[in-house]
Amino acid sequence: MPKPVILYDPDTLLHHSVEVIAHKVIDAHESPDRIHRILGALTSDNSCELVEMSTEGNQAQIIDYISRIHSNDYIRHIQTIFERFLASGAVEQDGCVLPECFPHYSLLSISKSHDQSTTEDDQGMSRFRLPEDPFAHMGYYSFDLSAGMSKDTFKSTVAAAGLSIRGVDMLLESPSQSSKPIIFALTRPPGHHACRNLAGGYCYFNNAAIAADALLSKLGPRLTLAGEKSDRPERESRVVILDLDFHHGNGTQALTYTRREPAYISIHGKGEYPYYTGFEDECGAGEGQGFNRNLPLLARPKSTTEEYLALLEEACVKIKNEWKSKYLVVSMGFDTYRKDVLGGFELDCEDYTTIGARIRSLGLPTLALLEGGYSEELGELAKAFIHGLGDI
Repeated sequence: MPKPVILYDPDTLLHHSVEVIAHKVIDAHESPDRIHRILGALTSDNSCELVEMSTEGNQAQIIDYISRIHSNDYIRHIQTIFERFLASGAVEQDGCVLPECFPHYSLLSISKSHDQSTTEDDQGMSRFRLPEDPFAHMGYYSFDLSAGMSKDTFKSTVAAAGLSIRGVDMLLESPSQSSKPIIFALTRPPGHHACRNLAGGYCYFNNAAIAADALLSKLGPRLTLAGEKSDRPERESRVVILDLDFHHGNGTQALTYTRREPAYISIHGKGEYPYYTGFEDECGAGEGQGFNRNLPLLARPKSTTEEYLALLEEACVKIKNEWKSKYLVVSMGFDTYRKDVLGGFELDCEDYTTIGARIRSLGLPTLALLEGGYSEELGELAKAFIHGLGDI
């Protein structure tokens, strides 16, 4: 069996942000140190192959893939908003900008009732006239105070998306299906909270949705996020996204909810951030009916490792036996660790080896993408997961 391949891009280390926790503005928990911890743990480990990548010369192609998932207006916002603030003198070169005001849906519904020129976008929000003030744009394209914008945010987000796309190419470049490649891309910033036109939860571009759509676009007849038709049997989905972050991937769910491919299944903290999504009765709609599955679990100390692993088994059975998937994209979060500052179940380091081994046992070409995980032990947790993926 081939070793897992670990992809990383130094450009993902450039982004930095601040966030608001209670009444304090602090350096975001999602920091470059996360990647340093993982690389440090893997440098002397021969269980995997480390591959450094660069987006230099490929940015236009990567942005083309991003634009299949995110609107051009939103991409332009991520690309230009910091420079607008910088030009106005509202931020320093090494600073970071957060939203000031959010367009709550109840305010938008009032505006819509008086403005016949408005249209609905995929967030169910009325896209009325947007003021020039960049603070209005920050709030319009964000849903919380954790996705700040700094001078290198766009470069890092494109690099992360580029890792996910390169991971897809490597899955498909495998000489034979019998080799079942395993790729783990160290995508930073993470992506599963990012919606078509919204940043939040440290996420800007949805790496998992971008990867799944790129994969489907290369597989032939398909049902992509763009709505193209498929000739697949009615209850099957060739590509599935398995989300194992502690927090529900509201963005991934929103982007896939009405589509059969990719299917989406998530194990996450019940009633936890982002609070308003991730309920068990959210099962998909239209062509996606039955292809969205949420498996919420109470956070510690009200749940056990055994309960978590039972849900993982349920997810794996659904992926393999019901959806009969051929490719797997894993949104891998390590904030399920018992000591994590932003989440946590009761999982310990060795449990990530068990999780990796169960994923490996599905026998599917697999692309894992880094989502959350903020503990000092992140490097060891990632190494344990990779050992499981490699069946070591």
